[in-house]
Amino acid sequence: MVLPMVPPPPPKSLRLKLITSGYTSANACSLLSALVRPGDSKTVWSGFCFWRHGGSLDWVDLGAGRGAEGWVALCGLYLFGLRVPAEAFEGCLSPELLEGLREAGLLPDAEGGCYEAEFQIFPHSLHPSKSDPSNFVYFLTDLPRPDADAVMPIGYDTLEMLSFIALSSPGTAAAAAVSALDVCCGSGALGVWYKFLRGSGDVAVTSVDVNARCLEVTRYNGALNGARTEAVEGSAKDEGVYEGKELVISNPPFVALPASARSVGYAKAGWEGMDVVDAIVSNAGAAELWMVTELPNPRTIDLKARAGALGVGYVVGWVEAD
Repeated sequence: MVLPMVPPPPPKSLRLKLITSGYTSANACSLLSALVRPGDSKTVWSGFCFWRHGGSLDWVDLGAGRGAEGWVALCGLYLFGLRVPAEAFEGCLSPELLEGLREAGLLPDAEGGCYEAEFQIFPHSLHPSKSDPSNFVYFLTDLPRPDADAVMPIGYDTLEMLSFIALSSPGTAAAAAVSALDVCCGSGALGVWYKFLRGSGDVAVTSVDVNARCLEVTRYNGALNGARTEAVEGSAKDEGVYEGKELVISNPPFVALPASARSVGYAKAGWEGMDVVDAIVSNAGAAELWMVTELPNPRTIDLKARAGALGVGYVVGWVEAD
C-alpha cells in the first residue's frame, strides 16, 4: 500500500464550508455516542477507536440521500473512514461543499459507485455548544495505516491534551509565551491548536518531527485553520530545537518496542517505551512542558520528580494504557 499524496494547501473557504455543513465536534460526538458501546468514554471521544468495535453505518437507516444531515455523511467518510455510496453522499451535501472538497483534493473519484476517503478530517472546537466560527478547527491526518511513515490519527490522548491546552493556557506562563515548540508534532494538531487559541497573539510556534510527511500535514492544518506554525524537520533528541522556547508541547511515541520491531514510526519508543520521553524531559530545560505519556510504566512513576530536578516547569497529560 502506498500512502496518498498530501493535498496542496486548501482554499480558505473550506473550513467555513465544513462549519456551515454542521461537521463539528458536537455533532460528531453525538453520533459516536449513539453508535458505540454504552459507557465506553474513550470510544465516544475518538473516531479512531471506532474500528476496534467493528462498527459500521447503515446509510439507509440513517436516511442518507433522503434529506439526511450532511454532517452524518461527512462523519462516515472522514471520521470513520467508511466506503460511502456516492449517490447517497452527494444527496446529503450542498454543491458548494462538494466543490470545495474536490478543489481541496479531499474527494477522490468514486470507484464502484462509492467514495472512500484517503485522509481523516477530525473536527474539534473550543466550545462545542457554541456556533461561533472562531471556535472550530479541523485536523487532517492519515486514517489508520500500517506504513512506517504514516501520520498518527487523532485519538483520545490527543483530544485530552487539546482540552488541557485550552483549559490551562489562560492561567499559566504559557499564555504570554512568545516562543513555543510542538516536538514530535505528527499532524501538528497540538501546535496548530495552541497557535489558534492565541489568535493574533504575538507567539511563534515551531513544529518539529523526523517524518517529512508529518511536516507536510502540519503545514496543511496550519493553512486550513489560519494558524500556521513553522514546520521544521528535527528530532526530540536534538538539543538545538529547544533553544529559546518558553513552552514545549508534545504527544511523543511511548510504545515499548525493540528497535527491530516492525511498526509505524509514531509508535516506537525503545524497549521501555521511554526513549523519546527521556529526551524531551532532559532537553526541555527551563521551558514549561506539557506532555502526553503512558501509564502504567515503572519508569514514568518518577518522571515528575526527575523533571523537577532538571528544572522543567511541569509534566502533564498522563493517559491510561489500553
